[in-house]
Amino acid sequence: MEKVISKIVKYILEKKYPGVTDVEVTSERDYNSHFVDKKNNIKYNIFLTIDYSDFEPIRDSGNWDKLKSEIRNVVTMSGIDNYVNVYLNFSDEA
Repeated sequence: MEKVISKIVKYILEKKYPGVTDVEVTSERDYNSHFVDKKNNIKYNIFLTIDYSDFEPIRDSGNWDKLKSEIRNVVTMSGIDNYVNVYLNFSDEA
């Protein structure tokens, strides 16, 4: 499933956010929902790698929240009901 989500996210990024250079998707058990919903008790964490200077225009224009929301919406529309977190990895940090 991680590979599918990665492909979806890369498709979104290619069109609007060329500064993002890599996407990594990991999964983890959501122990809060384990007994409530055994089907969707996995959380997917999406890590976007971007240079800090490329991130500034996205953040300043308010597009960071839009990007996270767009990723979550498209993943959900593709039939994946699990919770999705979106994080940043800055490529130029020491």
